[in-house]
Amino acid sequence: VRYPKRDRTTIHRALKVCPDEAPTAGTTELPFIGDEQLREVLRTDISVAHLASSNGQWKAATGLVGSVVEALLHWLLQRPESQTSIAERRTRGELEGTPRSDIRRWDLANYINVAGTLDFIKEDTETPALLTKDFRNLIHPGRVERLGQQCDRNTAFSALAAIDREINDLHEKTVEYMFASTETAG
Repeated sequence: VRYPKRDRTTIHRALKVCPDEAPTAGTTELPFIGDEQLREVLRTDISVAHLASSNGQWKAATGLVGSVVEALLHWLLQRPESQTSIAERRTRGELEGTPRSDIRRWDLANYINVAGTLDFIKEDTETPALLTKDFRNLIHPGRVERLGQQCDRNTAFSALAAIDREINDLHEKTVEYMFASTETAG
């Protein structure tokens, strides 16, 4: 069957505005991220990680969650209010051994340690986040061989638990910050 050109054009235009991927229903919301595009990309990654895990694709789930853990902390720590806190703590000598000032050059361990020092994430969130960093690195064959480890059900589920904890902490801190800002302004 050959459809008229105008029908094909209409369908093409309709499909062009549809996203290639979208989070599944019930995927964790990230209301504290104001940038809608970033929020939806991260939600889609979380959704895909859950799907990968449910399909037994442990390496995909573990690696993807590790990237979301890093992306959320990067988003948080590059914000102006976070940069101010980082600069103040550095001046007071409370962030010794922290990475260089260009946050784009930090690695996940740096993000986790600084976010923990600034109390953006709780201490009991730092440990699973650091484990997720280590598990994410199991995508490298040399590391797998050296350590005798591989991504499996445990690494995927641990990583998924870490991202849930991190999201809860960031949501809580954002709400605290909003209330503190409101009280200061009022």
